Amino acid sequence: MSVTTVKVRIADLDDPRDAQAVLEMTREYAMDPMARSCDLPEEVKERLVGEMRAHPALFCFVAWDGDSPVGIATCLLSFSTFRARRLVNIHDICVAPRARGTGVARALLQAVESYAKSQGCGGITLEVYARNHHARDVYEAMGFVGSRAEEGSATYFCFKELA
Repeated sequence: MSVTTVKVRIADLDDPRDAQAVLEMTREYAMDPMARSCDLPEEVKERLVGEMRAHPALFCFVAWDGDSPVGIATCLLSFSTFRARRLVNIHDICVAPRARGTGVARALLQAVESYAKSQGCGGITLEVYARNHHARDVYEAMGFVGSRAEEGSATYFCFKELA
């Protein structure tokens, strides 16, 4: 797999295939040691996609390698009072272990950025665990500021200004 074979698009949560991919990738993220290290509870798995579908400001990008989902970015439209502009907050971002190191995270971040610009947003926000050095390096390489916070903090805020 290479980033040239990966296709990233906004998930249609009414499409059963996309809904399954969102659930699968969210579960994969939850089980990652950099997240919860365990699967989602059954009741959450049952409600997740429906609750996501009902949220008016939520959208997901899914990265596909052929018919297999290999990454997800779950996002929310937000607002910056200091900029008087909309923002996109990346709530979750995950790349399947089998696809790590192939550029999938960068492709997801580029898709989010392109979408944010098309919506007139002034920036993108995210939070990351301080211990997640690889993710911090990726975010910094993609222009996010704040990815070198103090090691003692559990999580910290990152921001990318958009023109």
